[in-house]
Amino acid sequence: MQVQRARTNIKSIDDALEGGLPRSSTILLCGPTNIQKGLIGAQILFERLKAGDTGLFISTENTPQSLKSNWNDFGWDFNTFETSGYMKYVDAYTKSIGSAAIDSDIIEYAENPQSLNEISIAVTELNEALWNVNPDVINVFDSGSTSLMQRDSVTLVNYLLALMNKIKETSAIFIITMEENMQDDKILTRVRHSVDVILDFKEEDKKTMIKISGKDTPTTDWMPCQFASKKGHL
Repeated sequence: MQVQRARTNIKSIDDALEGGLPRSSTILLCGPTNIQKGLIGAQILFERLKAGDTGLFISTENTPQSLKSNWNDFGWDFNTFETSGYMKYVDAYTKSIGSAAIDSDIIEYAENPQSLNEISIAVTELNEALWNVNPDVINVFDSGSTSLMQRDSVTLVNYLLALMNKIKETSAIFIITMEENMQDDKILTRVRHSVDVILDFKEEDKKTMIKISGKDTPTTDWMPCQFASKKGHL
């Protein structure tokens, strides 16, 4: 059976994956902290929303308001998708720093980024709501590393993998970002073995390089990967 794919409009990714991200798959974006993998995930999400998909951004490191301010610098206006019910957020950051939650029908709040059980419930509920709008849902979780930064990381990674599988069963795409050297190597290895596609990133000669691999994807060589730039910049 032919695999359905979702184009990212990032040429090197779409070419290597023969048309884009496979539907009903888990995607790992992995690399050093100096490469903004959450921003790459947001770019992919924005492209899929423009194509008619519904989307969910799960944030453990920023408020939705801060994210949107940054995204606007790149020309990505998510407001139309939020208003139409195509875009929602899980905020696992605001309450963790003691800030007040904003009453909103597009945001579900979790108490802290380590509470993957809370995040899982919020993600499940919002995915169901998005599925009723359009069952082609794409999730971006930024970042998995933040959620694993506590002593009982084994329990947390089990929660994370269960969440990934639950979302995958709905035929949604689940993108998760993880930082190199921010958690036990065994944990990262386990996640890498559990996902369908891995996008590894590094910086070389001031260029972002990408290597793509996966269960049914031949491993590519490292290659330059051009991402969006801020408005007014090349």
